[in-house]
This record gives sequence, C-alpha cells and structure tokens, in this order.
Amino acid sequence: MTENDYRGIKYRAADEGLPYQSLISSIIHRYLTGQLISAA
Repeated sequence: MTENDYRGIKYRAADEGLPYQSLISSIIHRYLTGQLISAA
C-alpha cells in the first residue's frame, strides 16, 4: 500500500467515524464475499 493510499484510507475512515483498521477489514471482507464491486 502506498503512503497516499494509507492517508486516503485514514481520511475516509475518519469521515465515516471509524478506526481505519475497521475500514480496511470491512473492505477486505466485502471483497472476499463478492460484495465489493469494481468501479472500473
């Protein structure tokens, strides 16, 4: 993960009122269960 990605995750987590570790865990879980859809 790049430093820019890390800062972005921390910013988005703070915006949602979550610890950044929880946001990362949620993203990984949604990816592994097929709930995360690619924007590309």
